[in-house]
Amino acid sequence: MEVGEKGLEVDCAIFCPAYRISNGIATFIVDTGSKRTFLSWEDAKRFEIPVENLPHHQKPIIGFGGAAEARVAGEVFHLVFETAGGSTHLETIPEGLLIWRPPRRRKRGRDIPIPGVNILGRDFLEGSRFELHADIANRLCYLSK
Repeated sequence: MEVGEKGLEVDCAIFCPAYRISNGIATFIVDTGSKRTFLSWEDAKRFEIPVENLPHHQKPIIGFGGAAEARVAGEVFHLVFETAGGSTHLETIPEGLLIWRPPRRRKRGRDIPIPGVNILGRDFLEGSRFELHADIANRLCYLSK
């Protein structure tokens, strides 16, 4: 875990038998303000999740520069990451992930792509029982139990 350009970043290996993801790698931003864990639309497509066939989330997601569309990937996902001590942990997100698409931005009549980010939300922190430690001034952050 490190303090990156977009916040507290952690690289995770992703496993999901239902979608045949056996070792996808994605960077997540830890967001204590987010109730759920999100996977970006781009990464979902890269992992060949059939996003267009997934059910819509009951309401738009607010906070990504506007109202963002979200789909529900309700299968069990497993995330593997390394802690500051160098140990590897496997954590399960039993409720699945929300896959979100950034709102469209237009400039001079053309769509401007907005890159998506992956979010580790409170569901991950609460379910895993990890504590988040952050000393932003000294660029030190880590998860511990």
